[in-house]
Amino acid sequence: MTAATVLAALVALLLLPLAVTALRQRTLVTMAMRNIRRRRGEAALVVAGALLGTAIITSAFVVGDVIEGSFSDAARAQHGPVDVVVTTAGDADITDVGKAVEAAGIDGIDGLLATTTSTGTLEAPQHDAAVPQVTVMELDVTAARGFGAHPAITGLDTSEPLAADGIIVNRPTAEQLGVQTGDSLRLHAYDATVDLRISQVAAEVGLAGYAGAIVAPDTLGDLAEHSAIVAARPSTQMLISLDGAVFDTRDL
Repeated sequence: MTAATVLAALVALLLLPLAVTALRQRTLVTMAMRNIRRRRGEAALVVAGALLGTAIITSAFVVGDVIEGSFSDAARAQHGPVDVVVTTAGDADITDVGKAVEAAGIDGIDGLLATTTSTGTLEAPQHDAAVPQVTVMELDVTAARGFGAHPAITGLDTSEPLAADGIIVNRPTAEQLGVQTGDSLRLHAYDATVDLRISQVAAEVGLAGYAGAIVAPDTLGDLAEHSAIVAARPSTQMLISLDGAVFDTRDL
């Protein structure tokens, strides 16, 4: 059933009482038509006012739906199964956080994923292009696929485990760089550089939207460790997924 059919049915339903009244009270119809002809200006104002009010109400609904849709799409594209992010302070070990959460036996948790994030510059030498500031996240792709209610909401459901020199970039990052699967990239971070090869260009969904690029474990740590100047070390995070899909975990 199309939207036009539904709208036509609603209009017919709303006009039905008027049609019944017109058939039963013909005098009222005659008086109404006579008044419209005698007071054309007033009738035009009434119709115009009704149209303006309808337009205002409709536009308000449209704007509200657009705003709500943009928020919903951000949840799908940039967070996916991620409901809670725990960031460690100082030299705390993120694995200890995971052990503490598991030991607490908190109800409603269906996934934990340890990650390390940082910002860096991605360069595509063969295209003479670069993204000066992109969020880079290192994680275990195999563990990430099973994080949350369903692999599809991670954005990595078709991803293979990353080689030491592999990198996954999401589609917006790839478009900015003009690259595709198999191309070489150069990651600059912590006054150090590493050459990587794109193993996949992923859709901007879930974990593939949470960061612009995903690298194998220890990639960021090695860059920071071998750098002479480290202003701020990579941030270790524990991503937590709650029971349910993307949009139904608010109560938890």
